[in-house]
Amino acid sequence: MSDAFPDVASRLERFQEAQESLYGNLRSIANPQDWTPPQQSGAHRGRYLWTDAFGVINFITLHHEYEKALASSTSAPDDRYLTLARRLVQTVHDVLGRTRDGQSRLPGATDENPMGGGLRIGKIEEHGSDGDGQYHHYLTIWMFALNRLSLATGDPTYNRQAIALAKAIHPRFFIGRHLSRPRMVWKMSMDLSTALVASEGNLDPIDGFVTFRLLQAAAMQMGEGEVLANEIADYKKVMERKGKHFVTSDPLDLGMSLWTAHWFAEKEDWATQLSGECFEHIYELFEIDRYLDRSHKYRLAFREFGTCMGIKCMSEQSTEKESAVDLKVYADKILDSWNIYMQKSLATKVMPDDLRPITRVMYASALLPGAFARGYRVYSTMYVPGGKSYQRHVKKTMNTLNAWNAHNIPPGDDPPGQNLILEERVLRLNKRVRGAKYLLKPRMEPDSSHQQHPPTQARNCAHEPYRPLPRPTQFAIRVLRLFASLVDVRSAPPCSNRLKCQHRSRKDQHEHVSAYIMTASPCSTSGLARGSRQQGVK
Repeated sequence: MSDAFPDVASRLERFQEAQESLYGNLRSIANPQDWTPPQQSGAHRGRYLWTDAFGVINFITLHHEYEKALASSTSAPDDRYLTLARRLVQTVHDVLGRTRDGQSRLPGATDENPMGGGLRIGKIEEHGSDGDGQYHHYLTIWMFALNRLSLATGDPTYNRQAIALAKAIHPRFFIGRHLSRPRMVWKMSMDLSTALVASEGNLDPIDGFVTFRLLQAAAMQMGEGEVLANEIADYKKVMERKGKHFVTSDPLDLGMSLWTAHWFAEKEDWATQLSGECFEHIYELFEIDRYLDRSHKYRLAFREFGTCMGIKCMSEQSTEKESAVDLKVYADKILDSWNIYMQKSLATKVMPDDLRPITRVMYASALLPGAFARGYRVYSTMYVPGGKSYQRHVKKTMNTLNAWNAHNIPPGDDPPGQNLILEERVLRLNKRVRGAKYLLKPRMEPDSSHQQHPPTQARNCAHEPYRPLPRPTQFAIRVLRLFASLVDVRSAPPCSNRLKCQHRSRKDQHEHVSAYIMTASPCSTSGLARGSRQQGVK
């Protein structure tokens, strides 16, 4: 562990400081859904694709780290950082998905498919080989950010946007795509019509190969099939043509190579071999060339932070403990080397304007890679309808519901829960129903064929006879999947405020809470986490 950051809490504090130095005081934002990201220096109209991709992923990391911190408390879960990530994504699409004057979408994009024209880099200069355009590796890191946000929120929209972006830009970066030995170009013009730099990016093929597979894996979980199979095959052909020529001694390239390879390291030969070569180059760079002994004037912090992030992601996956420890030592040395300089940089403007945003956001990712890493458990579970995992979750939930009904509902009464309809928007999520922030739609329209309850009985709860639900549609299946994976029906308590609640009998109370009327109910929901004990459910 770095001497400058002896524990995770101190790293998280510095992580948040770095993120806020770029995006403002995040904790003071009253309405995250109305937040507008501050404009960055050194970027056209304040947005730079690479920097904001890291920003989105860092927001996901912040969300998960604070969720872990709140897990043992009674505080309601807060999705503010996921909301900020959503707002940042929307802002980037509105700025970089349009022409530089902001008057129209990029060619190929429509209101129905806003990603159809790709996304601009966001460079200040408009023309020339170093001007604005589209980089393949910037686009793939943005696709990854959308994929992580989709998994973190459980909203498939973002992964679908990433897939639409992938399909739009992929053929434009390939030459001889349908030949046996295709090649790629490094940089395209803003409208994707002309190659501005025709040479091939060293890491672009493996970036695309890995990122597109992650997008496709998420799509398959949602039952959408192998939507990028042809594109993945194209990247594989380029990788086979290039052979082993991926590793360089550039710190950022080394770090991003390690990060890309860690997704399949020790699973696929190419990734294991690539990571081994990266280890050798890192050792040579730090031990033989004594890279960290060089003056900071001749080094770029953000490139070394890329090395640090890649090292941390790979070291968590490595089964060779000794090499993992050695790698972490190098990562800590990088952070220690820049610690004092970054401490001043976060508080002042000692760093050049064009380097300040990318350096700060990558510094945060170097401190806590978080959502960049394989196996970082921040994501909402998505199951293929009808798949084995989905069936297990549904079966487990229904068994729990039946056990609860058998314990609490008198014989002959219709069990609650069968008429449950969840509103699509889930306001707050956690591993259980802690926080109790689900909103429910009205249960169902009463069936006119049944005798209605007398007017003296409460009408705002689900103890009236209703028609059974119709055969589940695809939407209903997805809602049930979300419900099955996140809700434990035993967590619901009886009404805790007998004086204000209209339900006097225990039967009515249990029917009330079995429908999970939370914020829409006049009854108090305090003590939710203690519900199963109050009811005596074992």
